[in-house]
Amino acid sequence: MSKMDIKQLMDNYLDETATPEERAEAHRFGDFLARQADLEGTLRELKAKYQHELNMAPEQVRYRRRRQSVAATIAALLIAGSVFYFNGRRQAMLPAPEAIAHTDLLAAKPQATIKLGESNIIPLNPLVTGVVYQKDGLSISNSHDGVVTYTSSKSGSYQIEAFSEFDVPRGGQYKLKLPDGTTVTVSASSRLKFAPLLNGADRIVYLQGEAFFDVAKDHQHPFKVVTTKQTLNVLGTSFSVSSYSGEPVVTTVVTGKVKLKTLDTARPQEQVLVANQQAVYVYGKAITTSKVDAAKLTSWSDDRFVLDQEPLSQVLIKLGRWFDVEVDTTNIKFNKRITASFRKSKPLADVLENIYRANNIKLELDGRKIVLKK
Repeated sequence: MSKMDIKQLMDNYLDETATPEERAEAHRFGDFLARQADLEGTLRELKAKYQHELNMAPEQVRYRRRRQSVAATIAALLIAGSVFYFNGRRQAMLPAPEAIAHTDLLAAKPQATIKLGESNIIPLNPLVTGVVYQKDGLSISNSHDGVVTYTSSKSGSYQIEAFSEFDVPRGGQYKLKLPDGTTVTVSASSRLKFAPLLNGADRIVYLQGEAFFDVAKDHQHPFKVVTTKQTLNVLGTSFSVSSYSGEPVVTTVVTGKVKLKTLDTARPQEQVLVANQQAVYVYGKAITTSKVDAAKLTSWSDDRFVLDQEPLSQVLIKLGRWFDVEVDTTNIKFNKRITASFRKSKPLADVLENIYRANNIKLELDGRKIVLKK
């Protein structure tokens, strides 16, 4: 990307005329910032360039959001400048591509996208904080620690039937706080769909993938989680649901109580789960329940990934999702069960070494693909 391209991109961002694709491109520059250093001079230059707008009173700015956009744009411009600095004067310091593949593969990166309606797409990045959307009584803000908060005004005119989609890509993780106070941690390769404003007697969210819920108590408005295979009814509790395509639905309750109801009309089932119980459901089959250490199994929503006697094929699928890498399970001729525990901040190479030491299973990286060694 040339300097003129970046200038035009940032001008569009500043003037709020950027397309969703241009906004996404501007935010993607944030990936470079964490790896750069010695950019104080660039920051001072960029801040000085736009300081007159930052110092203006809000009423002097044509749109109130423009002042916020200026601050956000300075951060984006700084990141863009770092690309030129990095590619020019410090090119020799770049590690080889093979080294990047082995040291830069981290899980649970704070990445997500909000979709409001058909065309309003908002990329999220902890480097760009503050209000990212505000209209008709609905406000969405983003924090530096990867938490996005929805707040709504009962007097607002935001359409109550309108849905918000919250998407987290492979290798990502993000936390959001709903208007009712419920906190949801959304895992990699997952989507949460919900109405930002309360519509009717129930609070309903639709989940594809995996999420951990800490539900705010509201006896007048029960909370429901709907997947393609089951629904969960709760009042106030904490639990996780994993519902990926082609995999069993796994529900794990940490506190409180939930009622599970399958959506198989030919064989409907119901099951009440309490704290430290887990249900596994395969469509068309009976629900199986077991007693588990729920806090340990849901620690992915905090700071650890835990594998507890899981088949090797499933472990590879999870690693692929968590770290956004390719895996191949077709050549597994044995399905040894794997146990391991590691912090989310660990790079993938260290995780594979951890699995090898604990289970004597040799997994290696070939570029961005995990390979099983015999």
